[in-house]
Amino acid sequence: MKGGDVGVKRSSLGPCQSQRNWCNTHNKTYGPGTVTCEWCGKIWELQDGTQGVVMCRFLGLDVIQECCGAVIDVVYQEWGEDFFRQKFEEFLGDPFAGEYGSIRFLIADSESNIAEKIKQAVEYSQSLLKMSDAAKALIYIKSLDPRDKS
Repeated sequence: MKGGDVGVKRSSLGPCQSQRNWCNTHNKTYGPGTVTCEWCGKIWELQDGTQGVVMCRFLGLDVIQECCGAVIDVVYQEWGEDFFRQKFEEFLGDPFAGEYGSIRFLIADSESNIAEKIKQAVEYSQSLLKMSDAAKALIYIKSLDPRDKS
């Protein structure tokens, strides 16, 4: 399917602005030759074998990240958490299914880092509670001062 074949002329939102790599096809196309961004129809001329563009599939179209990758940034911003939640619920239903190998690897690889961040967050929360208790005590002590008229 080509961008021009779908009957809708989309304008480019520009290149990917996030620092994420949206290459879901694990495909970087190198020149020489031409490649078309099917989102907007722009034809990219790649001069030699060292120049390349990152391709991804989006809504059934081959999208060039350097051309229209921002459209995926927008979808991620608007839907990322919902997609994650849905995929995670599916993963929890059958965590040993072959399709979740990368999620299992990511969890195993991140486990100690996640545990450390949770520990830091708990310690920070506890320090805030201690500061809050100290502030309450100071306010109470100040209220006992007969010279304080506030």
